[in-house]
Amino acid sequence: MIAERIYKGMNPEKTWDLAIFKVREGLYYLTWENPKKSFKGLADSEFLSVEELEISWENSNINNLIVFKGDEKIILDELLYNMEDFPFRDVNWGDLDLSNNEIMSSTEACEEWGIDSSTLRKRIGDFPEGTIRKIATTYAVTKFGMRCVFGSKKMI
Repeated sequence: MIAERIYKGMNPEKTWDLAIFKVREGLYYLTWENPKKSFKGLADSEFLSVEELEISWENSNINNLIVFKGDEKIILDELLYNMEDFPFRDVNWGDLDLSNNEIMSSTEACEEWGIDSSTLRKRIGDFPEGTIRKIATTYAVTKFGMRCVFGSKKMI
């Protein structure tokens, strides 16, 4: 199976390459790599085999290579967490698009994710800004917001 690089960037000091690879919806790899000290060059590849990404993930944190694996929520959490450890704050994300922003009612979202409406209401404060809005007696949510809060949808 092949993963496609959907984002490539570098911190301002040009000491760490960042790349996000998409295997399929709900499965991504995030790589941080020191290009001067690592011999992999993952960020330079537009396509990589999932096997190579798995090996890199299993051997992560060695040879100046850090690899994370997970759904949209995990990858975004790791991005936010790990950006704190680097000497930069602002990153030009370019055309980064982890998902479409299809809007649906809270009822539809609850059905798709296999959760009840009270679970969604309890987590409203966890949604990224602009991904949920109250309309009359219901909520409109985006798929991106649902992925950020609840991860990839459960298959029922």
